[in-house]
Amino acid sequence: MPGARITKAFNSIKMHDLENNGRPIGAPERYALPIAGDDEEGKAIATTLYNQFGFDTVDAGPLSEGWRFEHGTPAYCVPLTKIRLENILATTMHNAKLKA
Repeated sequence: MPGARITKAFNSIKMHDLENNGRPIGAPERYALPIAGDDEEGKAIATTLYNQFGFDTVDAGPLSEGWRFEHGTPAYCVPLTKIRLENILATTMHNAKLKA
């Protein structure tokens, strides 16, 4: 897909949680969702959408790091605060997916 701008977002939350767990900015225990991508504008758009749904954003880095929140990893579809999500993404290893 030459010229495509891809941002990985909205893949690590269940629809029910997306609809029901959003909270205002600054709310205690506000959950966060991860993004990954090589396009800063795409990440900004995803961040804005997350905020509109009531979630903080944790940037996992380039698209190549999107595996950190795929199915079978500790961050996949688990409601987490921003600090907790940052810690989990930082410590997730490739073999964690194999253990799940």
